[in-house]
Parts: sequence; structure tokens; C-alpha cells
Amino acid sequence: MDWPHDSIVQHEVSHNFNAEEGGWWPWEHPICIMNYFWAWWGVDVWCDECWNRVYVNVQGISEE
Repeated sequence: MDWPHDSIVQHEVSHNFNAEEGGWWPWEHPICIMNYFWAWWGVDVWCDECWNRVYVNVQGISEE
């Protein structure tokens, strides 16, 4: 199964907004595009932690 290109882009661009790598296996990270296992299975959303990190950095809000 090939990954959809939009999932790859979402995962990689999220790193530009400080979303961290979510690991390779489902037990390493909640359901989230930042985990390779979940991304491969078609998940195209962030977990709460990653969503907050991306949102804060896109908006230019201080994380303090």
C-alpha cells in the first residue's frame, strides 16, 4: 500500500511547526499523523498534543 502524498506532506510539514516524530509503532504515540503506523493506516489528524503544538506555532503564539 502506498501512502497518499497528502499524508506524507502533512506529516513532514508538521515538523516545521515543532511537531515531534511519533515513532513507528502504535503504542509509541496516540492516534496521530506524526506516528508512522497511524499515518500508514490513513490517519490524517493530529493527537491533541501535536495539534496544539502545530496550532500555536502557525498562529505565532508563545508556548509559555
